[in-house]
Parts: sequence; structure tokens; C-alpha cells
Amino acid sequence: MTSNRTSSRAGRCVVSFVAFTGLGLVAVGCSDDDSATERATTPTVAEADGAPVLGDPSATGSQLAEEFLMILQDQDMEALDAYLADGFQLQRADGTGATKAEYLENPAKVGEFQLGRKVTGVQDRGVLTVRWSVKVQEEIDGVATDAGEAPRLSTFVWQNGRWRMVAHANFVLPADAVAEQ
Repeated sequence: MTSNRTSSRAGRCVVSFVAFTGLGLVAVGCSDDDSATERATTPTVAEADGAPVLGDPSATGSQLAEEFLMILQDQDMEALDAYLADGFQLQRADGTGATKAEYLENPAKVGEFQLGRKVTGVQDRGVLTVRWSVKVQEEIDGVATDAGEAPRLSTFVWQNGRWRMVAHANFVLPADAVAEQ
């Protein structure tokens, strides 16, 4: 396959100087493709270092989980669009999933809900991962669910001055746990 690129490989080389214990070392990194231009327009974790350092990531995670459920409860598509990152992916317990565009077309319908007692949030710079559970009456793809308190896992990225959900997973409770609730 022949490439019609006009820029030279040397033109895409990045040179950085690193001083190390009085000895100067030079590192050269070159890109063989034009993906460097694409990466320049996509926020990365390193670029997200403007995120606040959370004193209590679990408390923030709890607030974000509740915000998500309230947006779904209100069926506020504008708020949901702002809440979800463009790269959002959803994984459901039944094996189905959705991208942001797919989820915006057919979001879950949430009724009454109660967050579980334990919410665990872990922050790594501009990424916040939250493990939580919820007892919720909801409708997914037209099917009502009410199977007791079920675990969730959500990941947020700091973008445009706020936490935005980039990934979310729902899990199924074991049958004996549902019977006990």
C-alpha cells in the first residue's frame, strides 16, 4: 500500500532533553503515522490533571451515582448528554451494552432507588472509579427490573471542569441473594 504523505518522518519526531544526575540524555520518539494529530484533539488522563484532588473520593462517587440515577429518573436527556463522556460505554448484566449515542436514544427508566451503604471511590489524577450498589425499580429496554440491591461499577474522567461518566457496568445478584432480600 502506498502512502501519499507529504510530511517527512523527521518532521514528526519529538526530541526531549532529560537531565539525569548531571548527565544529559537525549530521547527521540518518532511517529510513523498521522495518529498524533488525532491524539492531540482527544483529552487524555495526563491532560486531565486539572482535576481536583478529592479528600473523599467515595463521597464524591456517591454524589455522582445519585446524580446519574436522578437524571435517569427525570429522563433529562440534556443533562444525561452532559453527564456522559463522548467515549461512554455501558455493559449490562444481560450481556448487552451501549455507546453514548445508543444510550441517549434508549436510557433506562428509573423509579424509586436507594444507594447501598458502601460506596468505594478511588481517584488516580483525572480518573475516578466508583464501586457502588443500588436497590432500584427500573425499566431497561421495556423490561421492568426489581431484583434487589445490585452492584455497579462506574468510571469517570475529569473533562471540561466536571466529572463525566466514561464507563458503567451493571451486575446481577446471585439468585440466593435476591431471595434473601
